[in-house]
Amino acid sequence: MKKYLITLLIVLAVVFIQSKPKYEVGLLLPIEHTALEKISQGFIEILGKDRVDLQNGQGDPLIQQAILDTFIRQKYAVIATIGTDLTAMATQKTQTIPIVAIDVTDHIEHKKNITGSRESSVQPSYIFLKTLFPNAKKFAIVYSCSEKNFELFEQCKKLADQDSLTIQPIMVQSLADLYILANSIEDGVSAIFSSKDNLVASGAPILRQIAKEKRIPYISCDEGTVKNGSCAALGNQEEDIGRYTAEIALQILNGKKPSEIPMTPIQKQSIFLNPTHCQEQGLEISRVKEIAAEMGIAVKEIS
Repeated sequence: MKKYLITLLIVLAVVFIQSKPKYEVGLLLPIEHTALEKISQGFIEILGKDRVDLQNGQGDPLIQQAILDTFIRQKYAVIATIGTDLTAMATQKTQTIPIVAIDVTDHIEHKKNITGSRESSVQPSYIFLKTLFPNAKKFAIVYSCSEKNFELFEQCKKLADQDSLTIQPIMVQSLADLYILANSIEDGVSAIFSSKDNLVASGAPILRQIAKEKRIPYISCDEGTVKNGSCAALGNQEEDIGRYTAEIALQILNGKKPSEIPMTPIQKQSIFLNPTHCQEQGLEISRVKEIAAEMGIAVKEIS
């Protein structure tokens, strides 16, 4: 009987090992919010869930580093990281395993083991914002304190200066102080704006509440934020970012070197519109659709 039980346990262990997915790609999200989840969905759609080990860094650098270390120990064929800061962290940990950077700025260099997709310029989103509010004199821009997001703020500020517009900067260090700081919006602000910023995106419901209370429209740069808080955004569809970058990972899995694959942004853009948020925050839906038609960009309504 004892011998039988031992044999049974060995058989079950072998079956478990054989049935366990043999991941080839480690995919790491920096934090949990809708836009990043949609990117990961598009990524897994192309590669298949049995090939991708999806992990969430919970916005904690220590957790993120531990996950990256695990990916490296597991000797995955590809490590995929969403966002500039997380990708920079990965590049410090390995110079041999291919890294597929997802939606990153020019801070990430195209190197021997690094390729992926670039983040689109903030300029089209700024132009969309300015066109929505042609008579505006002041905008509030909410951004987190990372170097990348500060530079995006500076780019917006430079564009606003050229148009003689005043910018109220609202820099947040954590979700805990987002409500307090964003609630200090000055008189004369025509709209609240945020670029692609993971911390701010995770706090989109907070900004939605503030925008509703003050009847000041909140405009963003990504689809997920429109679902969770903002009225409208001009940007890439998140699933498309994931699919596009998964195709790059697939090329590497099939033997192509990262250095042979250029890093470029996705060209296709949409205008995302949430009618409920527009009504709450005082933005005319017809105005958004009119501008979309003028710019020749398709509108995707989100509820």
